[in-house]
Amino acid sequence: MDYKKMDKRGYRRGPGAPKRTKDKVYGVLAKEGFVYFPIAAVWAPYIINGGRPESYLAGMPNFFGGNKNVQGGEEEDDYRALAREIREESQGRIELMIPQGALETLFSCNQKDGNTYHFYLVKTERCTIQCFDLEGETVCPLRTYEQDLENASKDYIRENQCRYEDSFLVGMEEERFCGLVQRLLALKDIEDLEARKEQVESMLQNGYHIFGGATTKSVNNWYDSHTAEAFSRYLKK
Repeated sequence: MDYKKMDKRGYRRGPGAPKRTKDKVYGVLAKEGFVYFPIAAVWAPYIINGGRPESYLAGMPNFFGGNKNVQGGEEEDDYRALAREIREESQGRIELMIPQGALETLFSCNQKDGNTYHFYLVKTERCTIQCFDLEGETVCPLRTYEQDLENASKDYIRENQCRYEDSFLVGMEEERFCGLVQRLLALKDIEDLEARKEQVESMLQNGYHIFGGATTKSVNNWYDSHTAEAFSRYLKK
């Protein structure tokens, strides 16, 4: 990512530059008794210092979403921003028009630095579905850098980076999804971080067929993240 685009998305332009506040929106989808969510890719989509760093929550259950864009001097609302992020991060497999009333708040917070985070459950029965190329219980692999970007131009990478933020799309029956979240949260208090990572990885692979490449760092980050809090709120809704 070039520095101008990084600055627009809230990243630092260079050493000492002020960091812009970000308004971020996220969601998982409910459809006909199933919950659909992504698994974060192992590598981040951004080029920083000449390479791609490990994704913040590599290999872990995630929410679709990200920063709201500013178009024509006007910031996107939550509905448009989330619909766009879902389309981009699902690599076009899910396209929705999300109206008011289709979002159920799971978790929101305002940070001291001015950043805001909003996590939603998207009720697809209230949406206009233009494409939903998933059905029922599924672990659907997405394209990755390793598959078709190894020899791509920098321009191609910049133009398509948002499409490689996740490695899988997962669909689970709601009760099974709740079981996944409960089992993950139950491992939070394991003090040996490497042992916790191994148990998380084993659970995801053997119990849910998710081979996402979680690392000790990404598992640790997941438990400390707003994402984990938002998943836990789903159990209480």
